[in-house]
Amino acid sequence: MSSDTPRTTLDLVSELHEASEGAFMASLIVGFKEHTEYMSATEPDPLESLNEKVERGGQPLGICRFTKDGQGIGCNAWPLREFADDDFVKNFISEQVATFKGNLERFLMGESLEDIGLTNLNPNNKMPR
Repeated sequence: MSSDTPRTTLDLVSELHEASEGAFMASLIVGFKEHTEYMSATEPDPLESLNEKVERGGQPLGICRFTKDGQGIGCNAWPLREFADDDFVKNFISEQVATFKGNLERFLMGESLEDIGLTNLNPNNKMPR
């Protein structure tokens, strides 16, 4: 498949599953006009979940991958190749990861998921494009 051929949601789920190998957690970052959602590689039917998000107007933007070892939790995130040169998307992903890391640290310090908002993973982050 050439790099300019639009990828299917099945292609993106496959990429997410590849990224999740050896990871503690991996998620696809899906941007909406008014919020952001994450789709975990471990969802029961990730293809159905992604298709549902796209049908509601979501745009898959990147992947966030967490690893853990004796040193703690590490995070890598990157835009999908369709957005590799898009500075807005790269900055947006960096902001999302920083927010998520902060929330995760709060959780590890004892705050509840509900207090932090991790049950919905930053629904108020907007993509003002």
